[in-house]
This record gives sequence, C-alpha cells and structure tokens, in this order.
Amino acid sequence: MKQKLFFLGIAGFFILSSFNAFGIKGPRITFPSKGQVIYLVDPVFTWKYSPKASLSFEVMLATDPNFEKNVIVLKTTQPYLHLTLPYLKRGRFYFWSVRAIYKENNIKVITNWCHLDKKNINIFKFQVSDHSTGYTGFEPLTLSPGNDKNINTLKPEFSWGFPDHKNAIFQIKNIHGQFVSPEFQNIKYLLRIARSVDLTKDKKDFLVKSARNLKLTIPYLSPGSDFYWGVKAIYLDPVTGKTKETTWSRIDTLTKAVSHFHTSKEAIGVFGFETGMKEEVFDPYKIKSVEKLTADMGNSFSPAVSMDGRKLAFCSDRLGHLEIFVKNLDEKIGSGATQKTTSPRDKMNFNPFWLNDDAEVAFYSNRYKPDIWHLFTSNRGTGVTIQTLGMEMKEDPSHFNLYGSCSTDGKMVYTVKLEEKGMYYLYLLDPEDESKTQLKPGMFPDIRNENKIVYCSNETGNYEIIIVDLEGRSVYRPTFLTSDPALDYDPAFSPDGTRIAFTSTRSGNSDIWVMNIDGTNPTQVTFHPLVDRRPQWIDNETIVFQSNRTIGKNGEPIYNIYKMIIGR
Repeated sequence: MKQKLFFLGIAGFFILSSFNAFGIKGPRITFPSKGQVIYLVDPVFTWKYSPKASLSFEVMLATDPNFEKNVIVLKTTQPYLHLTLPYLKRGRFYFWSVRAIYKENNIKVITNWCHLDKKNINIFKFQVSDHSTGYTGFEPLTLSPGNDKNINTLKPEFSWGFPDHKNAIFQIKNIHGQFVSPEFQNIKYLLRIARSVDLTKDKKDFLVKSARNLKLTIPYLSPGSDFYWGVKAIYLDPVTGKTKETTWSRIDTLTKAVSHFHTSKEAIGVFGFETGMKEEVFDPYKIKSVEKLTADMGNSFSPAVSMDGRKLAFCSDRLGHLEIFVKNLDEKIGSGATQKTTSPRDKMNFNPFWLNDDAEVAFYSNRYKPDIWHLFTSNRGTGVTIQTLGMEMKEDPSHFNLYGSCSTDGKMVYTVKLEEKGMYYLYLLDPEDESKTQLKPGMFPDIRNENKIVYCSNETGNYEIIIVDLEGRSVYRPTFLTSDPALDYDPAFSPDGTRIAFTSTRSGNSDIWVMNIDGTNPTQVTFHPLVDRRPQWIDNETIVFQSNRTIGKNGEPIYNIYKMIIGR
C-alpha cells in the first residue's frame, strides 16, 4: 500500500510542476460579442482579466462555434489584440475566444478558453460588415491611380498597400505548434492591367519584388482609353511555411470590381519604347539584355540559327522584295549579311531553315507561279533545287505559316497547305529515297531533338504545342505541352533537348516563353508591348527572335532580329 501511495504522490507532483493547470476560469470578453457587426477588418479585441505577474494571452478565431474550421491562434502580452493580420473577410461570421497564461508559485497556469465557461456560444460571435474598411483576406489595397481616376500620362505610377507585420505586437501559432512572428517573408507582387473588369481582356502582367509601387516606364497604355488594374501578393505564409497567393485586390467585395482609370486623349507619352530605352530598365527582376542583330534596312524577320550555333539565316525586304540573307552571329549589327537567294522582284522567299550541313538552307518560294508555293533548298551560290514537285501549296503571304526543320541526319519535316484539304499538314522528307510522308495536321515543326518533333496544332480549336516521337516514317505518343486559352506556337528545342522556346499570347500580346520539354515551368522571357515571335536557340542559354519593336523613319514599326541571354 505504501508503494502504491508513493507512486501516486510522484504522479501528482509531476502534473503540477511539468504540466499546466487547467479548469481555472478564463478572461471575460468585452468586444466584439453577441453577434455584433464590426466595420473594421482589423478590429481591436478586448477582454477583462485580473492582472497577474508574467501575464500573456492566447486568442483563438474560427468560422464555426466548435472552433474547428479555419482556426488561427495568436499570442500577445497586451491586455487587448489589434488584429493587423488580415485573416477576416467582409460579410463573414466569426467566433473568438481568449485564455490567460501566467506563473503562480513557479507553476505555469493556463486558464480555460473563456467560451468554455458559457453555455451560450453566440456571446463569442461577431460579423464583419460588407462595408468594413481595412485589409481583407490578405488582398493588397490599391492606392493610386484611384478608382475612376482620369490621368494625363501614359506612364503612371501604380502604388498599393499590404501589411507586412514588421511591428506586430503578437505572434501566430504555426502548424508545428510554435508561436512565430506574423511577418511575411519573400513577398512579391503581381500587378495586372487589362481592358475588362475581370482582368482578362488584353491583360498585361508585371512582377514586382519588395517595392509596393511600379513606375510604368514602358507605356502599354493608349490615350483616350479605359483600363482596369489589380494586384496579387505572393508570400511565404508564417503558419504553414508554404508559398501562397492572394486573390486580386478589390474595391468592392460584392461586385468583385477592381480599380478602374481612364487615360485622357491628351495623355503624355509614347506607346512602346522611347529612343535609347532598354528593356531591362523596365523590369530588372525578369528581363535580360536584348541585343539587335540586324540593321534597320527594311524588315528583317524569320530567324534561323545553324546547327552549330554560328550562323543566322533570315528574310529581308531591304532590296525592295523578299530574299534570304545569311550572316555570322559573331559579327556586329548590320554587317556581314550575304544574300543567299536571288529571284525576280515580284517573287518572294519565306521562312528559311538550315540543312544538316550548316552550309545550305531550305525555304519556301513562289518563284515558279505567283500564287503557288514550293519548298526549295539552296545550292552553292544562288542555285536552288525544288523539293516538293507535284505538291502545289496555297498560302496567304500576309499570314505565312509554312515552315520546316531539318534533323542532324538530314530528315526534313515541313508544313504543307494543299488547296483540296484547306488545312496545314506536317510532311516528312527522307533523304535516303526522297520519299514524302504525311504525318499529322500541324504547323511550325522542329525536329532538331533527333527522334522527337514538337509542333503547333489547332485541332482543338486553339493553338497548342504538341510533342510526338518519330519512329520510321510515323509519329506516336502525342502529348500536349500547353493547354492555355491563349495562342501558343513557334516551338523550338534547345540544343540539349531539355527545354522548348515558344511564342504565346497569354500575357496579352505575342511574347517569347520558355518551358521544360515536358511542358512544366512555362516562363515569360520577353515583355514588350509589340510583337515578339519565332524564337531560335544559339546555345542552351541564348535565343534569337524577331520583333517589330523598332520604329522606322515613317513612324511605323519594322521587324528586326534580336539576341537575348535567358540563362538556365
């Protein structure tokens, strides 16, 4: 019996010295309570409790009376809590409770949660008004330009607010049961300008790090127009330790409206780049240096890089009609371009691509009949050989989508548009017997990754990028790499076959994007308001592309070829 009592004594001592004492009546809440409607999303919670030495409080909030849903627990040494953490949302009901923590005779005491002492749980209920002010649901707060503001510049400065809790006087409980600072880490902001209230029409996105403002140094805006804008915050959540993304900032919770502004017809500014402005000045977080490779001697477009990454072929109308030119990539801008094709002035040569000898190119031309196109290959000098005899292709020169590619073993995959079928098909030309095999409907193929072909298809009613395996003279295992409502096209394999560069309109206009070969991690790499297209790789970190970002002598945009280091 004595032994049994001895163990009971030890157990009782263990509970009092190492565990907290429960059952003690907790604080009494004073505000908010009894279903009160509050008009601040960041209210001050108050309660009453007798002062104790080393006193602190834990506050619990939830969306249900059992305190099981959307629960957060906060800790403070103050006799009140100002909820600067934007947990609450407009129009919602919440329940809250508080308990006290202190030491008495060197024993840590934790009182009951105060709601456990009351049978009527509605005492601890309150509602956030639809018209309450303050941060809500972690959404940023748009400040300038204000809603329905008329502005007289195409280069406005956008500013917004977002709570960072650097000076918070409370801690928050994380998923590991630890109380940590509520300060958000690694905050980035996504700002979107669009022409519709749902931020989807003609949208343009800007990623901003750290700062809560963006000076629009490259004006995407036009005078006399209406625009809508909103901001998302991307942050490391202190509770879960995971990266989260807020909803778009709103000016009206009920209508889901975002900030709106209007540019006057007399708004100051020039659309696009001003003289001497570099793209990386606009967004240093994303944009790398862009270098022009061709001079402003008319339009230069449709770039093609040789397999060894040393030479560039392209189309140009610098002579008054379209011909193919070639230059070494290590030569300075505008120098060293050699004319590769010669044809009558009323004929055109389009979309070159290099053959596997890195000496000759293939291209499309209407040199035999004005409205009929064939695929040709160049010979030494300016001679050519027709490769599609008997395949008369129809194509609109103003929307030229015929293009091809050559593998290292000489196989050519090229686009055909036959009049009787009325759509684009991919064909394989095998050099061994010069056979031509129809593969699949599609455009803009690239076969540089040996036995894989990536191409663009509009079979689903939208332009998407697909990859297939080439086995013999057939293709297998088609896989969609994109599924965006925007247009995705112009795919090109990187030399090591691990990435694909492509053109997409998902940012609002044609820009260059890069993704992994399995379609993951799509990343925008050009951010210009005009048209960027036709990416080609020089090496695994450098691309060339065409863009009409240069303004000609008559004030119209003209195309040139540009080089850009995008890194890994």
